[in-house]
Amino acid sequence: VPSHDMLHAISYPVLPPFLGENIPQKAIVLWLGARTTVALTMLFMLLPQRLHDSAVYLLLAYALIFAVTGVAYYDLLPALFITGSGLTSLKVGLEWLLVASYLLLAYRMHLLKQSIFASQWLTAGMLVLAFGELFFCFYQLVDDLANGLGHVFKVVGQAFFLRGVIESRLLLPYQQLKVEKAAHEDAMQRMHTLVASAPLGVLVADTDGIIVKSNPAAEVLFSAESDGLIGLPVDALVPK
Repeated sequence: VPSHDMLHAISYPVLPPFLGENIPQKAIVLWLGARTTVALTMLFMLLPQRLHDSAVYLLLAYALIFAVTGVAYYDLLPALFITGSGLTSLKVGLEWLLVASYLLLAYRMHLLKQSIFASQWLTAGMLVLAFGELFFCFYQLVDDLANGLGHVFKVVGQAFFLRGVIESRLLLPYQQLKVEKAAHEDAMQRMHTLVASAPLGVLVADTDGIIVKSNPAAEVLFSAESDGLIGLPVDALVPK
């Protein structure tokens, strides 16, 4: 998405030519490539985890094809903008399709069984992007107010979207790991307390038969000092 946005920006008509003439058609194709890539990224995030690797390759291939088409073969595509007339019906239809896609993805994000904060950020990002796309259905000039407002909402929406991705893919797994670690430590402490207070002698040995833990009852049973049994082989305590 950033690469598409960069290509879109440097293809702006008032900038120096980049790999050919800079015209609205070229910039719009790259713009649509970036926006559809965002939608596909969100869609792939909803797929089962086992499919994510394959989805990444498909997404990269799609982005590359759109980038090459937008830079070198934009003139072979149907017209999306006509100077003096504004947007074509095809361009407007594609923008409305993006709006609908973002709204559907926002609803799906809202139903995610993840952290409520991650879900809210992702949903907000999709809603802001959907609202921003509306401005790109009505502008007549590439530098008019509607076009500018659409870009502002794009930046805000993608910031929300990025915050949601960070929450769901980085912070949430870390928080879950922290909770699991605390639960494991609590279980180990409970087991230690249970073993230490047991009235019968308890010895814990590793796979080599070396004692790694003993309770007070076992130490009394074998007339050993505190922790005196640790490091001894179990066979040494068995009468021959």
